[in-house]
Amino acid sequence: MGAFLGVMFIREANSPVPSNNFGLPLPRVMHRVLTEEEIGGREVMIFGDVHGCLDELKQLISVTKSTTDNCVFVFCGDILNKGPKNCETLAFIRSLDALIVRGNHEEHVLMHYLKSKKSAEDSLAGKYKWVANLSDDDIDYLMQLPYTISIPSYNCIVVHAGLFPWRPLQTQHPSDMTMMRNIVDIDGGKPHATKRTDEGLPWASAWTGPEHVYYGHSSCTRLKQYNFATGLDSGCVYGGKLTAKLLRSPSRLVSVNAMQQYRKTKKQIIFNHTEHLVT
Repeated sequence: MGAFLGVMFIREANSPVPSNNFGLPLPRVMHRVLTEEEIGGREVMIFGDVHGCLDELKQLISVTKSTTDNCVFVFCGDILNKGPKNCETLAFIRSLDALIVRGNHEEHVLMHYLKSKKSAEDSLAGKYKWVANLSDDDIDYLMQLPYTISIPSYNCIVVHAGLFPWRPLQTQHPSDMTMMRNIVDIDGGKPHATKRTDEGLPWASAWTGPEHVYYGHSSCTRLKQYNFATGLDSGCVYGGKLTAKLLRSPSRLVSVNAMQQYRKTKKQIIFNHTEHLVT
């Protein structure tokens, strides 16, 4: 990833690691660490789910006057799918030499791409037709996205969906890190993760740190802030906002309104558009 070589937690070839959602190959680096040396005194900007909304992404970067010279760009996953400019978004984010964690939609893309290569009957069609325009290098790039990025100098971790409380980072399940929303059976029985929001409690409400976790994935709950976790997916692709967190003092949230609703929601979500830029 260009200049970002850094410290990494590398998965040993013979080490047991829980499988992900679709039996995909796991990345060589499961948990990435962004060092202070790599940051080099620059701002760190963490984005919620982009989902191919390239115009809003460029606008958000523009209004914050951020460039690769003065900012390190980090994405909470789901940079692709559902939105209008998926291939272009990937190319742009790669041009930023950005850091990205693997989201469930990156895994969906990889699954459909690999299936299409195995069988002519599984040709890319419908909402995944655009995947055929990705290069082999793009696929390799997506395949090696880590599940988490830790930033020790800001005492934070970036993940797509969440982290299971009470479980060390190295033993987190890939399916939880890309899909979980809530935890059930907290008061009785063995607690476990679920992707549902209508049972249990948000995992972030049970996360007690010490690291602050920035995550995406939960546009249905809009921007969420807990003591030790912040959900940055504010539903841009659904007509909401694209939101990012600037970490350098003074830290602040920034967002821009979606230019239009690109995808209908399964549930009614009401977004507040009273402000174009939130600081």
